[in-house]
Amino acid sequence: MDQHANGSPNGKLEASSSSLIPDIPHITANILPLSNIIKFYTQEAYKQLTTAVENLSMNIEEESDIKRKKYFLDIIISLRQDFIKVYTLIKWASISKDVSKFIDLLNWFRLQEFQFENLMFQLNALTGYSGAKLPNSDIITALEVLYNGRPTLPSYNHIKIKNLSLGKILEVLEDLNLVLMTRFALMDIPKKFQYEIKDGRVYINVPNEYQVSITVGNDLIIDNKEDYYKSPFYFIDFKFLFGINPETAMITYHDDKVFTKLPSSLHAKLEKIANQVLLKEGLEGLYDLLHRYSTSFKIYLIAKQFKELFNTRWRNNFQINYQTGKSLIIVNYWSLHYLSKNWKSFLELGIDRNSNLSYRWFKNGQYSVDQELNKIFHIIPQDELNDINDDEVDEEPYSDDLNVDLILNVVVNKHAELLMTQIYQKLLEKFGDDEVSTVTPHQLLLQISPNKSTVFAINPLTGFFYFIDPTPVQNQITKKINLPPPITKPFVTEADMVSHIIDQITQLRLEVFNKEINNKLATTEWINNGIIKLGDYELSKLTNFLLDYEEVVGVTKVQFYRRKNWPSSWFLINMVSGLTTKSFWWVARIKSISGDWKIQWVQIIKFKEEDEENLLGVDPEELNYKFFNELSTFSSNMIIDHMVLEELNLRKVKFLKIKKGEKEVLEKFKLHVPGESKVDSNGGTSSLGVHYESMLLIHNHDLLPIYNSSSSLFLKIQLIGKNQMYLKLFGNLRNLKIKNSEEYELKLHLKIDEVNNFFQIDNTVNLLTVINESRNNLLDLIFNTLNKLNELIKILDQLNKNKITILDNDMDNITIKVSNDINNLVIKLPEQADHSIQLVSKDETPWEIQLVLKYLNQYLQEHRSSNILGIIKYLHEINPIINSEKLIADQIDSTNKTYMKLANGLNKLNFDLVFFNLNHLQFIYFINSNISNMKKIQKDKIIINISFKSLRFDDKKRKLIKVSLKDNLNPKNMKFKKLFEIMFKNINELIVNKGAKKPQPAAVTSTIEDDLINFDVDESEPEEEPKDEQQVFIKLNYDYLVTKDNFGPIMNEITKSFIQYLQE
Repeated sequence: MDQHANGSPNGKLEASSSSLIPDIPHITANILPLSNIIKFYTQEAYKQLTTAVENLSMNIEEESDIKRKKYFLDIIISLRQDFIKVYTLIKWASISKDVSKFIDLLNWFRLQEFQFENLMFQLNALTGYSGAKLPNSDIITALEVLYNGRPTLPSYNHIKIKNLSLGKILEVLEDLNLVLMTRFALMDIPKKFQYEIKDGRVYINVPNEYQVSITVGNDLIIDNKEDYYKSPFYFIDFKFLFGINPETAMITYHDDKVFTKLPSSLHAKLEKIANQVLLKEGLEGLYDLLHRYSTSFKIYLIAKQFKELFNTRWRNNFQINYQTGKSLIIVNYWSLHYLSKNWKSFLELGIDRNSNLSYRWFKNGQYSVDQELNKIFHIIPQDELNDINDDEVDEEPYSDDLNVDLILNVVVNKHAELLMTQIYQKLLEKFGDDEVSTVTPHQLLLQISPNKSTVFAINPLTGFFYFIDPTPVQNQITKKINLPPPITKPFVTEADMVSHIIDQITQLRLEVFNKEINNKLATTEWINNGIIKLGDYELSKLTNFLLDYEEVVGVTKVQFYRRKNWPSSWFLINMVSGLTTKSFWWVARIKSISGDWKIQWVQIIKFKEEDEENLLGVDPEELNYKFFNELSTFSSNMIIDHMVLEELNLRKVKFLKIKKGEKEVLEKFKLHVPGESKVDSNGGTSSLGVHYESMLLIHNHDLLPIYNSSSSLFLKIQLIGKNQMYLKLFGNLRNLKIKNSEEYELKLHLKIDEVNNFFQIDNTVNLLTVINESRNNLLDLIFNTLNKLNELIKILDQLNKNKITILDNDMDNITIKVSNDINNLVIKLPEQADHSIQLVSKDETPWEIQLVLKYLNQYLQEHRSSNILGIIKYLHEINPIINSEKLIADQIDSTNKTYMKLANGLNKLNFDLVFFNLNHLQFIYFINSNISNMKKIQKDKIIINISFKSLRFDDKKRKLIKVSLKDNLNPKNMKFKKLFEIMFKNINELIVNKGAKKPQPAAVTSTIEDDLINFDVDESEPEEEPKDEQQVFIKLNYDYLVTKDNFGPIMNEITKSFIQYLQE
């Protein structure tokens, strides 16, 4: 042969032309379509943008604009980075076919490399060929060769074994069935075993747990436990009678098609252990072993299902603690909620001491047992299991699939229901059935304001609370509710959480109710003031009015409002409570003092009549448009009332507010008010109704003489229209000769009814002007007119009692005649209540009298006196001094004209009168003389001090005039010694002449008082001048006390002394 037998001449095998080279395997694992990636990133970007917009719309009030913009910018940047990656993938996809070929080629090279390495290992193993070697020589092998003719070597199925016949197999199986039936009939087996004998083995079923098959190794019949070791049972096969149902993904017990077989390795291990247990403990030991094994497998499956829930709606809402091989699962639900976080609430699933599946529920710091959960979970609690005997165990305890999703649902729903029940009970205690009701076990219908309700619910999945269709305020309260309560306890109990939730719901009611009232006030032109913050002490001034409402004081909110035309310090105060739907209102005057707001006056508003109960507070059904429309009137009335009362207090006028009916009070005081009319600012009758009216009883202390009036007057206050207030002061007026006139009514708004002995002073006040200008008082016109009337009555009464001639009188002036020497005087009545009367001369008056009137007016202004009798008496007493001054001046002038002149033509003697005050005057004599051998003129002065004095023990209380020369006793006046000698000589002669006519009074040594001028003369007794008044002339060293009749003569003698001295 010219060709090789094994192939081609060159020894190479040629491939047939029909065979093709196989394609390289294409790799598709872990490769996703580009469309899926783009779709995923697009959906994710839309979801993030939507979530960001929702979050930004919810926290508008809580976060700053910069922070919100930064948050949105971060999201945009993150999405941009993702889309850059997508763009990179798209660019890469354009050359993906070439790259994919390189990947396939690389994978094919690696497979070829692996196959060549495997071939090398196999070729290397052939060099040893240890399986074909004969065993080493030994006695056993030698005997085997001697007996069988050959050693026992592995045949590797090359030597065919003779098969057993079917009959032989059937015979052996029937014998085993008979033996097993007999042995099971003679021995005690566990009660839960349900067995069937067939095919030479025993199939044992434990419902819902497992199926095991066992057999024996011989046909011995064992009827004694001690001989069991001779023919023990052997483990044949095993499977669990439960498993994961692929259709429902639940742990199924009752489906015959669902069972779980063990892998070969586990089966061999179990077989070894089971045969050991069967040898030592028999069937009882086998039951215990497989029961624990099946229960542990159930725990494993449950843990596996729990882990699968991590990718469902339960994501981030629970935690699981399970270690492979352990028989305990701990599930921490609500893992993000502070009540359950860090394993504070959990469910334990495990095997109890009796190797049964059991549970324990831990919440609120203790383990809890719930009968409903026992039935739903189909788990026998440990406490009940200890009380159950083996004979009482139900044969079919598990009739449904074991669903861990259902387990979690039931636990969290039950816990949520218990929490909502506690919250509902607490809310009932505070608010009542009409404000709280149950919608579902997880939802409550809350009345958060008189006109609004909301649904408060709990999310059983997360444990967090929420409001359905929340408002911004409810969102804020929700955040606070889901935060831990502000307590320092290391462990927050459910009671603490419920109490915190109740407080926040109460705060929500407070905020919503306050916002509703604020909106209504804003629509009725009330201005809110959010600057005022009152301290606890100042707030107590408000709560002192609510002693009968102590339960509402704890959770309150106070708001301050004012009207546009109100003074800056006046406010309307509104207080609402989260515990009641009543609202409380005050009117107060508040000022900032040293940086702190202080309430200077406050009064609660009572909107109901005083004979009704529950005066304080306004029910929610009353908060309508009419209420808010009239609220301004109520509060303004209180401000006006207070301003009137405050003005009365400033005027030190005592008063009493009349709470009874007007007619009843007037009848009690026997006072009849004639026809009334309400006048507007133009003097016409107002067509607007009276919105408010009150009356004050004023104590007549010194407002009017009680003899001419009564002990009480009445002040009536009426609010007419929106901005006008009508005031009327009225009372009795009798024993008076003043008649009503049109001038009184037009100018002073005074009306006098002589027939009914009644007077009234009325005035209409523009509230806008008075309230905004603090210098304007409401009662100025009324009290000024009343003061004029009072002064007029007092002065007329004094003048009439003392028989002083009244020439003319009206409400402004009274003209009287004092004496023939003094011109008629005009008594001007005060324009203001705090002013006093003034005196002016009607005709042209000498300067001396004008100066005296000036001093008298100053005295009257300082002492606010209206006693005109003392003034008139003083004028009578000072008139001789003024007359003497005129006589002295005329006498000196006439003398100077004749011969008392110096060489240069100057008068040798001049005279002047100086007033220091009403009680101190000076008569000053100026002496001009030539100094010898000098051309200069020497000017000297002699001062005579004049003052009024009185004798302490003088029964007649006469005023004396003191003439004092003491100021002239100085060395400078020693040159006028002769002058004083002439002066004292002339005065002594005058005293002697006076004494010869009338005897000297015995009161020469009486004590002399330097009294100040006092014009307060008793008005009740008219002063009567004695017909023959005893004259007084007393010498006290260099002073003289004389009556007014002796003042002229003594001053005449002194003047003559000067003339005589200068002539000599």
